[in-house]
Amino acid sequence: QRCFLIGVTGFTLASAACAFAPSPQWLTMARVIQAMAAALASPASLAMILGAFSAGERARVAGLWSAVGALGAALGPLIGSALIDGFSWPMIFLINVPVGLVVIGVAWRQRRPERVARASGRLDIIGTLLLIGGVAVIAGGLAHGSQESPGNILFVSSVGIALLATFFFWARERSDAALDLRLFSDPDYRWASAATLVLGFAFGMMFLTFYLFFTGVWRFPQALAGLAATPGPMTATLVAIVVSKSGARWGIRRRLATGGALFVASNVWLARCIRVEPDYIGTWLPGQIVGGIAIGLILPTLTAAAVAGLSPSQWGSVGR
Repeated sequence: QRCFLIGVTGFTLASAACAFAPSPQWLTMARVIQAMAAALASPASLAMILGAFSAGERARVAGLWSAVGALGAALGPLIGSALIDGFSWPMIFLINVPVGLVVIGVAWRQRRPERVARASGRLDIIGTLLLIGGVAVIAGGLAHGSQESPGNILFVSSVGIALLATFFFWARERSDAALDLRLFSDPDYRWASAATLVLGFAFGMMFLTFYLFFTGVWRFPQALAGLAATPGPMTATLVAIVVSKSGARWGIRRRLATGGALFVASNVWLARCIRVEPDYIGTWLPGQIVGGIAIGLILPTLTAAAVAGLSPSQWGSVGR
């Protein structure tokens, strides 16, 4: 609970700093702090939720937790694009401040004795810095790839990979590492995490492509592009809720196989049917709906599978 409160407080303050950033450098630094705070709050929220339910309910609750994330993916672009069109870009950060204050107030009033076992050891500052540095360097190199020579991109990427490799050597024998590598000894967690990573890459790239295509090819206004991208994630949210409540009857393998096949089918449909001339209802919307059903089947199933065999002291590491 303390970690969750610290994370939400840091995220709220960093959001305000982003909104009032006087320079790109200040905005970048505030965004880094915002990401670090979110990395504290997200796993802590899952650990708190799992600790509040019995063992038989935890898989269902973990799936619902994923469904809430899908809902955020649905509403975020819609609300954000409307705020940019109606006001200005700082509003996409400023809106987090009152929401964050409400969450802090509710969490403070509802705090209870800890039911989640605490992991021993100190905060792994070195490991955390290695992880943040590695990811930040690689992301920065990719973001500025069009402005740099191939040699510079290769050098920056190599530095990022070296930092991540150093972290794995640092963390492999530590029980209090920033990322507990012992989690991956559990086969369910290992394979669920690998699948979630692949799905996250595919889903993120798909979302980016949506906006670039809507605004760059079909010439949709920013707000309309946000609205047009909403049906897929909204469908995923609804399906994830249904799957989390009654998915045990369907079986994990069946859900994942069906979801994977539908995700492939949706992308093949979009790749073959989309044209330069706008046809949202006839081509894009069916692909989004099928893709949303696929994500709704896969995401809560993977989350539930990842936490099934873990001990209470490991719950806080799952959301990372």
